[in-house]
Amino acid sequence: MVLVGGHSARSREVCTELGEKLGCEVEFFHAIDPEPEVRHVNDLIAFLRRETKSQVDCVVAVGGGSVIDVAKAAAALAPVTDKADDFFFGRRAIERRGIPLVALPTTAGTGAEITKNSVLIERASKIKQSIRSIHMIAGAAVCDAELTYCMPAHLTAHSGMDALTQGIEAFCSRSATDTTRSFALNGIRLIMQYLPRAFADGADREARNGMCEGSLWVALSFSQSSLGAVHGLAHPIGSLLGIAHGLCCAILLPHVLELNIRLGAQIIETLAEAIGFHGKVSDLIREIRTFNRQFGIPENVAPFGLNREHFEFVLKHCRSSSMRNNPVELSDDDILNFLEKLC
Repeated sequence: MVLVGGHSARSREVCTELGEKLGCEVEFFHAIDPEPEVRHVNDLIAFLRRETKSQVDCVVAVGGGSVIDVAKAAAALAPVTDKADDFFFGRRAIERRGIPLVALPTTAGTGAEITKNSVLIERASKIKQSIRSIHMIAGAAVCDAELTYCMPAHLTAHSGMDALTQGIEAFCSRSATDTTRSFALNGIRLIMQYLPRAFADGADREARNGMCEGSLWVALSFSQSSLGAVHGLAHPIGSLLGIAHGLCCAILLPHVLELNIRLGAQIIETLAEAIGFHGKVSDLIREIRTFNRQFGIPENVAPFGLNREHFEFVLKHCRSSSMRNNPVELSDDDILNFLEKLC
């Protein structure tokens, strides 16, 4: 068995404890950064292929979305290749399941433990996109809120706002159904209730449990419905400027909601009504901005250096499946004007 973890002390602690209790031969791999790259997958593939000589029966990923995404891709690819690059750039597809994978999320936010995506950055080109395959879905996901109790406040906020963004975008997605919207709504309500409490007091068990459940509901929704323009834009902007994904989503969310409403996305009014804002989208957006201020999240991306020189790159790389499922179509001019206001 190979236990894959992040750099955090909590991840290492859980991996060590699991290793001691499993009663089988265990190897550890911890070389994964918070914003994972294709090279991290390649490194883990090399590790797994080396260990395969003594037979790897299972990969266990213990960490946030970065750790789980790298582990998903590497476990699927290790039996067939030593490099993930062709799969990242769409030149090859994953055709069958690889090494069995178990995911233990230590954050409440990304949903990576139950999705078919592995979101990665190719550092030379600064492209951020996904390897996608049903064959990468974990064989089992253990969503235990106790694993999140030691999350620092900033990570609680960033991962929680990522989950909130996922819920809102899944509800408003063009591919949403009544079922996925009900999942999203369950998650949104829990996150809006418990995220401020989890941020204020990491030892608040009720809040941590609520966030864990809310994040899972949201993942069940967006894994079927896709997302929207926040994620479409957050990938190139975050990759280009080095902004953590959850933080980037939190910054963009109120701005994108305002843009979508201005362009006629009535589904957001339906969402506001369902949450309890009586159809007043302005109240929903005001609440999101209140969260951001409480969590110390900037109003825009100007502090990170976004300028007009970046616009061409963002425009070129934002047309993902997330952008295609935005509730209204955004033209190039819409996006360029939007970026201008973010600076």
